[in-house]
Amino acid sequence: MNKIGYYLFIISVVLLSACNKEAKIEGTALIGDLGSLNDTLYFYGTDRFYDRQDTIVLSGGKLVHQLELDTTILGYIYSDRFKETRVFISPDDQLILSLSASDSTLLEISGNKMHTEYNQLAQTLQSSPDTIKAIKDHIKSNPFSLTNIAAIEDFLLYTDSPRYDKIEDIIKELPGSLRDRQAIEAINNKLVMVQRAREGRSLLFFNLPDMKGKFHDRKDFKNKLLVLYFWASWDEGSKQMNKELRTLYKKFNKRKKDLAIVGISIDADTTQLKNTIKTDTLSWTILSDPTGWDSQVIDRYGITKLPTLFFVDRTDIIVARDVSIDSLKTLIEYELKNK
Repeated sequence: MNKIGYYLFIISVVLLSACNKEAKIEGTALIGDLGSLNDTLYFYGTDRFYDRQDTIVLSGGKLVHQLELDTTILGYIYSDRFKETRVFISPDDQLILSLSASDSTLLEISGNKMHTEYNQLAQTLQSSPDTIKAIKDHIKSNPFSLTNIAAIEDFLLYTDSPRYDKIEDIIKELPGSLRDRQAIEAINNKLVMVQRAREGRSLLFFNLPDMKGKFHDRKDFKNKLLVLYFWASWDEGSKQMNKELRTLYKKFNKRKKDLAIVGISIDADTTQLKNTIKTDTLSWTILSDPTGWDSQVIDRYGITKLPTLFFVDRTDIIVARDVSIDSLKTLIEYELKNK
C-alpha cells in the first residue's frame, strides 16, 4: 500500500468512527420510529420538576429528543395527529415511541419499568370488576412508582364515572415522597372544589356571556329546573351528548317554562363554537368561556371531564352531578310530576 492509499485508509477509519459516535444516543431521550410521518410533537411535564413544553419535529417518522433531568417526572406527549399519551421517565432512560397497532391516533411507549407497570395495570383494570382493589394492589406492589399518581388521575378522577369518595383514602396509602408531588396537591385541590359542588349543595355562582354577548346567571332561570352542561365543540363525548340532549329537550319541549338547559362551552375558538351550534341545531342557552380548562367556572365546579351534566332543582340545590343522560331524564320526569 502506497502512502496515499494508507492515508486514505486512516481517514476513512477516523470518519467511520466519528459517524458511529454520532449515531450513539447518550443520556435521557425520547426516540421514535413512526413510519414515514412528518409532524410536530409536544412534550410537557406536569409538575415543577419539568415545568415547560418542548417542541419536537418529526421528520420522515424519525425523532430523537434529549431531555435534561435530575429526577423522575410525569409528562405527556401529543400532537394534532396523536392524543395525549402518558410519559414516565427517569434520568438516563431512553424511551421508545411507536405507533399503536389498534388506534392510529395513539402512541405506544416502552423502555422502562414504569411503562411496563402502567400498561399491566391498564390491562388488569379492563377485566377487573373492582377498580379500587386493583389500584390498591398496584400501590402495594409498586409503592414509590409515579404510576400510582397516574392511576388515581386516569382511572378514578378524569374518567366518565369519577370516584371522588375513594380518592382521598387511596392518597393516604401513598408514601410521603408521592404525596408531596405537585400532581397530588392538584388532585387534593380538585377534590375540595368537587365537594363544594356536590349533591345537596347550593348551586355555585356563574355569570357568562351567550353568543350575542349578553351575560346570564342563575337568576335568569329562576324557579326552573336547570340542567347545567359543561362541554366543548372539539370534544368527542360532547358531540354525542349534543345529540342526546337535543332529543331530551325536544321531549320536554312543552315544559320549557319549567325546565332550562344551559350549556357552558370552554371553546377557545368562538367561530368553531358558533358553527357547531348551527350544525348541531342547539336551541338551548349556550354560554361561552374561552379560557378553556383555565376557566374559573371549571375550577369552581371541580370539573374533571367533558361532558359533565349537573341537575339543579327549583330551589338551587344540586340534585346530581356527573349524571348520565338516562338518569337525567328520570330525574326531570320525577321533578315535573311532583311540582
